[in-house]
Amino acid sequence: MVEKLSKFFKILSVEFLDLEEGLEAHINASNERYRKKEITSYVHKENTALLEREITDIRFLREKIQDVSGNNFNTLDDAAEEIVSVINSFTGIPHAVHQYMERKVWKVLEYVNVFEK
Repeated sequence: MVEKLSKFFKILSVEFLDLEEGLEAHINASNERYRKKEITSYVHKENTALLEREITDIRFLREKIQDVSGNNFNTLDDAAEEIVSVINSFTGIPHAVHQYMERKVWKVLEYVNVFEK
């Protein structure tokens, strides 16, 4: 079980990094659209601010989740539930961030369960 939990948390960390990189790609796309004058300065600033906030929130939650990774869990499901609880307990962030991260948790849980059979 310890090995499965270790894999679960490692893969989850990679998935959250991927999520951050995806949001950074959106920022780069917004910068390019602004440079080409496809969007106004106002829209560019609003989009960039929101995306940067989401990246910051994801990084913060990723660190909190890594703290949880040291806990003793009986099952992967218990670990996943605890992570979702941590995600949902963090208020003041866009609901979309909760949804992104929760989907990643369930995706990794399913992957590790299938891979380890």
